[in-house]
Amino acid sequence: NELHGAVFGYFRNDDLARRTPFLLESPYERAQFGFAVGGPIARDRAHFFVATELQRLSGPAQGPYVGQDPGSAVPLPVSVTDVARFTSVLRDSFQVASGSAGRVSVGNPLVNLFTRVDVAWPRRRSRLVVWDNHSRTDNIVFARGTSTSFLTRGSLAFPLSGTAYTSAVVKNVAAAQLYTQVGRGGLNELAIGFKVQPSRSTPEERAPAISVAAARADAPGTVYLEAGTNEAAHGISTGQTSIEIADNLTLALGSRHRAGFGLRAEVFEVLGVGLPGTYGSWVFANLDSLERGVALRYRLVKQFDPPPVLRGVHYSVYAGDEWRVTDRLALVFGLRADVVSLRGRAPYNAAVDSLFGRSTSDAPPPRLHWSPRIGFRWDMTGDGRSRLQGGAGVFVGRPPI
Repeated sequence: NELHGAVFGYFRNDDLARRTPFLLESPYERAQFGFAVGGPIARDRAHFFVATELQRLSGPAQGPYVGQDPGSAVPLPVSVTDVARFTSVLRDSFQVASGSAGRVSVGNPLVNLFTRVDVAWPRRRSRLVVWDNHSRTDNIVFARGTSTSFLTRGSLAFPLSGTAYTSAVVKNVAAAQLYTQVGRGGLNELAIGFKVQPSRSTPEERAPAISVAAARADAPGTVYLEAGTNEAAHGISTGQTSIEIADNLTLALGSRHRAGFGLRAEVFEVLGVGLPGTYGSWVFANLDSLERGVALRYRLVKQFDPPPVLRGVHYSVYAGDEWRVTDRLALVFGLRADVVSLRGRAPYNAAVDSLFGRSTSDAPPPRLHWSPRIGFRWDMTGDGRSRLQGGAGVFVGRPPI
């Protein structure tokens, strides 16, 4: 019945660090701030809570770069002359903006907002909780291939800044939970939830992925200069939507048993758009070949049919029991069953079937998965000060869909 709140802020950057050559070469900044506030809506009956967090984060991608200190621990693997020729050929002959060979900044700005309302329902011995969580993160990625590792430039490849892309993920989750006391010491929880999670990869430069072999400048061998769009951002986006309903019941059966039962159904829909390599991927043996336009090899991925929407339902049911054998020893038993039923099929591709003997329209049939478990809890001294507990089981997760 009282209003309470809090505000926080956190900031650090390279100016607050030691003045060493390494840190002077690596400027970074991290700022987090937000607030939380909660209080009454109706005295003794309803209250609210709101919390938010914002982050601004930027820092240098790891690896060598043109313009670094000559005494850097990781030497520059490419010559400045080759880099200049690489960028000029791409610009003049192919109209591709390759970006910079200098230091590249990456980051992870995000926003998170959580709201919740609790309403007491004394006549029904119940409490209703409704909450919503909205979050967005923009992960700025600078890495070769489809990796998200920050170790981007090394002995094998030297990508330019134009290969960076932003992976944006938005997540909205809302739920309502009704808690009701049942009998003496029992509790029932009915929950309904909804989730929407779209994501999209946006490149700095929309162009084919281009890789050119060049002689290493720091040692014998070959290093690949890279430009264009990272294959992980070739028009790729996903969308996930799900609705979930679940009920969990806990009952005290006598003085020695506490049983739990539950069931759950989740209806989901997944849509993936784009494939790695749809902009094309080109490899050249050297800079002379690039200038002549003669590739060593190339790859182009085509999606002839519209991407299918994957729909299905995930059913779960469980039962468990905590048996107090003595005042100091309790045994826990549980069994869960899961089944995923997919609806619809992917398009049939006759060419794949003739070449590999596999039907692209095949879908896994519904299959029942069992997850049993057993555990124990032993009060070793009888006063609760020392306890030994353990367990074992088989835990099955949903297939990767």
